[in-house]
This record gives sequence, structure tokens and C-alpha cells, in this order.
Amino acid sequence: MKHKWLGLICGVLALCFSSGMLADTDYLFLGVPAQSSGNYPTFPIYVYQTDQTGKETQIDYVANTYEQIFLGSYVSGVTTATYQFYYQDTVNKGWYRCTFALSDGNIVAATTSCPGPVLVQFTPVIFNGQSIQPNAWKLGFGSGGVECQQPNCTDHNGIGWAPVPVPSPAPVAPAPNQNRTITFINNTPFKTITLGESCTTSAAPPCVVNNSLATIDQGASYVVNVGSAGLNSANFFISGYQNAQGEQVSTGGYSDGKPYANLMEFTLLPITNDGGFVSFQASNADTSAVNGFNFGFSLYPAEPTYCTYTAGPENSNALGVGYFSVSQPIAQLAPMGNLTFQQLCENSSQLSNGGSSAPGAWNLSVISPEGDFQGCYSPCQYASVNGYATSSDNSKVQLQAQYCCSKLTAPSDGSIFDYSTPELCNAAPALAMNSTYVKNLHANSNHVYTFAYDDSTGDFACPGLTNFVVSIVSTAQNPNTLSAPVITTPVTAVGTTANIAWSAAVDSNPGTPITYQLVLTSDDQPVHAQINYGTDSASVSGLQAGYSYKAIVTATDKNGAGSQQSQPSQPAYFTTTFFTAPTNVAITPTQTSAAITWTPSQDTYPNATIMYAATVSLTPGGDPAVPVVSSTSPSATVNGLTSSTQYYATIKATDTVNNLVASASPVPFTTTAAASLSQPQLSVVEHNSELGTVSWPHVTATGFNPGQLGTGNYTVSITGAPAVITNYSCDGSGCTVTFSRRSTQGDTVTVTAHAGDVTSLPASILVR
Repeated sequence: MKHKWLGLICGVLALCFSSGMLADTDYLFLGVPAQSSGNYPTFPIYVYQTDQTGKETQIDYVANTYEQIFLGSYVSGVTTATYQFYYQDTVNKGWYRCTFALSDGNIVAATTSCPGPVLVQFTPVIFNGQSIQPNAWKLGFGSGGVECQQPNCTDHNGIGWAPVPVPSPAPVAPAPNQNRTITFINNTPFKTITLGESCTTSAAPPCVVNNSLATIDQGASYVVNVGSAGLNSANFFISGYQNAQGEQVSTGGYSDGKPYANLMEFTLLPITNDGGFVSFQASNADTSAVNGFNFGFSLYPAEPTYCTYTAGPENSNALGVGYFSVSQPIAQLAPMGNLTFQQLCENSSQLSNGGSSAPGAWNLSVISPEGDFQGCYSPCQYASVNGYATSSDNSKVQLQAQYCCSKLTAPSDGSIFDYSTPELCNAAPALAMNSTYVKNLHANSNHVYTFAYDDSTGDFACPGLTNFVVSIVSTAQNPNTLSAPVITTPVTAVGTTANIAWSAAVDSNPGTPITYQLVLTSDDQPVHAQINYGTDSASVSGLQAGYSYKAIVTATDKNGAGSQQSQPSQPAYFTTTFFTAPTNVAITPTQTSAAITWTPSQDTYPNATIMYAATVSLTPGGDPAVPVVSSTSPSATVNGLTSSTQYYATIKATDTVNNLVASASPVPFTTTAAASLSQPQLSVVEHNSELGTVSWPHVTATGFNPGQLGTGNYTVSITGAPAVITNYSCDGSGCTVTFSRRSTQGDTVTVTAHAGDVTSLPASILVR
């Protein structure tokens, strides 16, 4: 590994994330400002993401500007997300926050308070004469000159860090003195393999030079523990194995000065405790077959994570960023099909077209006296082992300089052959780059560098706390690979349903059917819900409103005996909206209408508008008896009803943003009767030849309240001979009328009651 500090340069310049060479997915990179005297924020920064209900969840910890922090996948014109950044002042211990809001892939200025906000796709990288488009976007902001001391301040002209309470949930920092691991697994058919270690630099503790660092049994593993002091430029390789006869076979270790084993090199920088907080930088890993190869491998992070790989030799631009896992390894070397490593070597030479049997080809294979395959020289190492640099034949000196991309002086006459830069080494005829050794390795590996200026394809930077795993193999591996799906965020979740979509898993065998499994948990407990799968999505029902969930998607291909399952996707977190039904429905009926009120629904969906529908039916949940009345307020009046009839009122609330419906239970009510006055009940109180007296109690009103009745509410007529009313009065109980008698045959008294527009039936009585 030539450029251990590329990850650091990347973090400072924020230029390191480009290329579609790793994946079609774009990623969102967090660019934080460099800290200097008087500038804020101070480290560490705690990164939270806010879901659509306003709930915050910590998603990362930023110790310094050298870290590579990715916030997830990004789709231009689509991604909607809100991030909160917190830090604690080192003097007054107060907490400060700024907010970054995205909607439809763009910055939302009204709600973004971080100073100097920027969202930009990284500029293309010119590599080997080609322009490579970035596959990452920078979400960045600047530093403020002073902390904002005003409550809720959001000064977009340089200060956006507002004082806030301690974040909730409380921020979590990595524990100090963490132990990181590099695990080597013997997945070969050999009873044992021997792991060796060498150091790139002369003073690189705790790296040790040992051709026999560990013996690993078949199916077993060996763990290299890396403490907080880190590990600097340590190369690991397989130096031997035990063959079928139980004999130990050497495979090109680094103790004799003629190595040909492929290398796996790691730099895990120290973890420090800076001012009370844990600080670390990116870990680097690369894989090299520059000297040769002897065993295959698969290098991957123990837990899925983001890594980048950089362009060399002397620039700080990354050629790609990816989300790596056991099913999407960082680097891999394994012959395709039925090839063995020995056959792969025999098919390779220094020639641009031709294996070891071609005329003039170098036989790169290393075979033991017993006939065991030990490894394969690279053209550079073959020339070096065979003394080309010290040959009196200038053509051999030149060949070693070309294949090793070096600068050599011919011993015979002092001629200089200089191929020590990428431009010189890769210029025509570009022997190193065009050899069948390099071409064959490129066809049978991923991200393994094969000659001096090919290291850009194999130099990776991963998070500083990454644990690495190296699976060692010795035979052709199933070439079928299946990438992990990437869930599209944010997840659309409303009420008791959610729609979860993901990018399709990529199968190395095109056309192979792929199925998906969605696993949901809540508070780390499995969730049993109804899941209906689409092509690259699933609709989920039966969730609980207002609950938080974690979604993970795994892909499985149907490739016969080679069927495999992908690494689980990165988790996606979401919270269902909480939408309550209307409650406390109250009804005030009249003869033909009903005034209905209710307690409004509560909706946690952002900026949702609630529409209510008041339905009155003759049976609970039946068809509407009269037209449905809509309202945006918690009240409605329903007209056109029939008096003295029982009805049932139902209030439905509809969230117009997501078409979610909640209903209150039907509430019975009865309309009032039609307005009427009872017929007066007349009786003869007294009569003689001179006078007659008739009385009646007040009539009864139905369906309305006429108030206190009096003489003005009754019409009195007397038939027969002309008669004169001598006294007519009413009190609280009724009325009395006295009149002079004129007819000896009798007088008929008729009384009719009336109040407003309501008139009773007339009542008559004969007074003889």
C-alpha cells in the first residue's frame, strides 16, 4: 500500500467520492468544516436523523474532519430527509444544534439552519485518461465565528448553532480503548495453512515480521487483535500449507527476499482520547498481487459498512464508494468456472497475448520438487528473481524496468530506463498493464491490484472501527454473487401501513430469478404483519399506528445448487403515523335536522389536512339516509331528516395527504316530533238562565316550546243567539270565559288554541 494517508487527505479536501465503478447507487457524504481557533462546531459531532413523525435517532458519531461519514443512499430529485447535528461546548458544556433538511433531493432553505449549506455532486475524476463521474454527493456546511446565544436562532449568514437541551435519546460515543480485529478463516481443502506477516516500514509496531505467524486448521480461524495503538502497514500472506500427504509446502513467503505470495495489507490508525472524547480515523485495506499470487481470498467487513477506494499514485480522489458486506466483498481473488490457481498461472505470462506455452513466454509457475503448486510469479517478480536488473543484456534491464514500473540503470553502459511514473509505465507498449498476467487476474478478481500503478483498484478506506474478515480459498469458487438490496429512504408509512421499496439486488448470473424477504422488528421484537411483495417493493399492513419499526431486506436467487442468499440490507427505520378517530360525538336533533359536534382527530403526518364526513343512516353503518355533509372543522349540520325517527350518525376523518381513514362508532339519536298543540279540553263550570261559564286547562305543546300561554293564544266563539262575553281570563293553569246567555236551546262554545304558526283542533261544548 503506497498511500496510507489518502483517507486523511480525502477527509480534509472532501474530494474523495466518485465513480460508478462500484455500484449504480449514489451515496450522501457528510462534509464537516475543519475546526480552528474561534470556529464552531467543536468535535465530536453527533449525527441524528429525524423521521416523519419528528422522532430523532442517532445514526453516527463524527470525531474529526478526517472521517468518511456517509448518511445513506441518495437519489437526485427524490431523497427527502432531515438531519440534526449536535455538539457540546467544551467550556460551558452547553449543547448546540443545527439542522439540515432535504426535500425531493434539494436543500429546504426555510428549515435548514446549518451555516453555509451546500449539496453538490462531486466533480468527475480524470483517471488513466478517462473522466469518471462521482457516485456520491456532498452534504456540507461551514463554520460559525461565534456560537449563537439567542434561543432558536438560525442565522443563515454564518451562525446556525442554536442552544438546545441535551439531545434525546442521549448521544452515544464509541467506548475508548476498543479492540479491532482482522479474522483469517481457512476455507481451503487443506488440513492447515500458515499465515505470515511482514511490515512495509522498518519501524511499524505492533507489526511483526514472521513467516509463520499462525497455523490455521481447516474450517478454523485466527484473529489478529488490534488495540487502540493501531496497526501500521502490516502485510499478511499465506506462506505454506499441508498437502494431501501431510507434507508442508512453502508458498512464497517474504523471508527469503523472493516473495510471490499475494498480500493483504492493513493500516488501522490509533484510537485516541482527545479531551475526553474518542477520536479515530479511517482504516485502510488493500490487496496486492504485484509480486505474484498463491491463494485466493475474499476480504469483507464483519458488519456491512461504507468504504471508498482511491486513485493513485499521488491524488486524493476516490474512484468509488460502496456498501460492502460478506456478499459484496471489498476485494476478492478466486478463479472463475473450473480453473485452478495453477491453471490460472499457466494461462498467464509477460506477453500481451499468450500463456506460459507461447513462444518467448516466461513460465511464471512456481512448482515444488514434489510437484506441488507453490504460487505464481508476477512478470515483475519473475524478472527480479532471475536477475534481469543486473544483466549485461540491456534488453533484460529494460524489461524489468517496464514490468516493475521502475527506473533502472544498465550495468553494461549506464543506459537509463525510466518507467517510474504512471504516465511512463502506462505509455505504449505498456507491457505491465497489457500482460496476460494482469488481464487474467482482472478477469478472476475484484479490486486486487496487479502491477505497480494498478493499486488504485485495490486501496480502500473504511470506517476507523471496522473489523475485517479474510476468507482464504485455494480452488475455484462459485462465481455467482448476489449483492444486498438497498432500501429507499425515507419509508412511506401511514397509520397501520407502510410501503417499502429497494434497489434490486444484482446477480452475477443475469436472468436468475430473485426473491426478497422483508423482516420487520419493533424494539428488537419480531413484527407479524401482512406483507404483499412487488418486484422491488412490499406493501405492509397490520402495523400499529405511532410505532417505530426497523426494516431489513434480504435477496435470494434461484440458481439451482448455486442458490444463495445476499447479505441483509442496511436497516431502514421508520415510524407509522398516528391518526386518531373522532371522539365524543354529540348530537342536538330537531324535527328535520341534527347539529353534530365531535372532538377532532389527531394526525402526526406532517402538514396533513383532515376532512370530516358526517353520515346519517337508519341503521348502524347503513347507507346514508340523506346526503353526506363534509367539513374541515369538528362540526356539521345534517338537514332533510324525518321527525320522530331514530337515526345513527357516523363521523369519518380522512387524511388527504395519504388517504387514511378513521371512523368513530355510530351514535344513535332520534329527531323530535312535529310541532303541535293538543285540542283544548272544555268543561262547563256554571250555567243558569243568565250566565254561562266554561274553562279549560292550557293545551300541551309538542315539538316546540310556546312559552307561557295566555288569552292571546286562544280564540273563543259562541254560537246560538248573540252572546256577550262578560269575563275572559287565563292564569298559569288554564283559562275561564263567562258569557251572557241568550238562547234557551243552548249556546255552543268553541275554543281553538294557537301559538306561532301552530294551531290546534277546535274544541266545542254545548251549554244549555
